[in-house]
Amino acid sequence: MKTTSMLSQLAKVKGVTLCTLLVGIVAGVVNAAQPVLLKKVLDNLQALQPLSVVLLVAAIISYTGISALQEYLRARIAYTVTANVRTRLARHLCEVPLSSFDDHPKGDLLARFGDDSVQVGKALNDGVVGACSAVLGFLFAFVGMLSIDVTLLISVLLCVGFGSVLSLLTSKTLEGKSLYAQEANGELMTAFDRIITALPVLKAYNAESLEGAKIVRSILSHYARSMRLVALQAIVKPLGGIIVQVALFVSLGIGVYRVSIGALTVGGLVAFA
Repeated sequence: MKTTSMLSQLAKVKGVTLCTLLVGIVAGVVNAAQPVLLKKVLDNLQALQPLSVVLLVAAIISYTGISALQEYLRARIAYTVTANVRTRLARHLCEVPLSSFDDHPKGDLLARFGDDSVQVGKALNDGVVGACSAVLGFLFAFVGMLSIDVTLLISVLLCVGFGSVLSLLTSKTLEGKSLYAQEANGELMTAFDRIITALPVLKAYNAESLEGAKIVRSILSHYARSMRLVALQAIVKPLGGIIVQVALFVSLGIGVYRVSIGALTVGGLVAFA
């Protein structure tokens, strides 16, 4: 499906999308406020104000509830887009001439109606709505970290920048392998539809084993392509966790040093980490 067509599907749920982005803004503000409130509590333990503790607890509880609402809205977008795509495809199939089905195997159409339509919803959810929410969250987190310590913020940004470059380099490879696996899924559905449709004829001519061998080859092809994709994902996905750990260790190391020279409070270090 083309990008313009996918975005047109997102436009049909623009109300829910806008609500999701607004909830994301609120979640970003609350999340950014938590480190600031924590720093205030830790820096004033000897003269602790109950209001600061109440605000911190309220921020944590509120963020949990807002995050749950955001996940629900994002899931609703994905399922709504999937339902719209399937409705559009079903209506289109009812209107096209019968001669068009000769150029498009039934198994391929079943794959488009099944797994591929789900992938469209997930792509819009993760690639558009999720990306916008992530950008908003990063901006508010940036402001929160900036208010605590600029030096620590720079160290984290360097690690995040390195991770972003690495992600861009690997995303193209993942996209190609994913498309390769989807094509194998379409071929498998086509082979399965062929054997079901022709089963009476196959039995009449005792050709079940021959056709069965063909579908087994399709299954093995789909399995091999899927495993290549899984193997690549198994290598790429942990890199994100490693980068987060490196950023944490770097910020902690720099933070401990700045605490030792009196440039940063312990509360500020804990809040930033």
